[in-house]
Amino acid sequence: MSNGWYIDYTGGLDAAGAMVLTGEAYTVQTETRAPLRGSWTPNADGSVTQQFDQGDGEGNWQTVFIGIYVLKADDPRADEAAAARGE
Repeated sequence: MSNGWYIDYTGGLDAAGAMVLTGEAYTVQTETRAPLRGSWTPNADGSVTQQFDQGDGEGNWQTVFIGIYVLKADDPRADEAAAARGE
C-alpha cells in the first residue's frame, strides 16, 4: 500500500538480473484498477533504477515513476538530504 494505492503484483528476476513484478494497482480515491509493472535494475555503478509503468487495459503502457537509488556514501546530495532531515 502506498499513499492511496494498493498494489498486488508478483514476479522475480529476469535474464538480465532485474527484478520485474507485474500485477494490478487499485487507486482508492477513484476506485479504479489498472495493470502495473515495476522493475528494479542494478546499474554498473552500484546504483539501482526503479521504474513503474501503468497499462491502460488495451496494451498501452506509460511510465509513471523512475527513481535511482545510490549508496549513501556515493550520494552527491547526501549533505543536503541530511540538512532537510534536520541532522
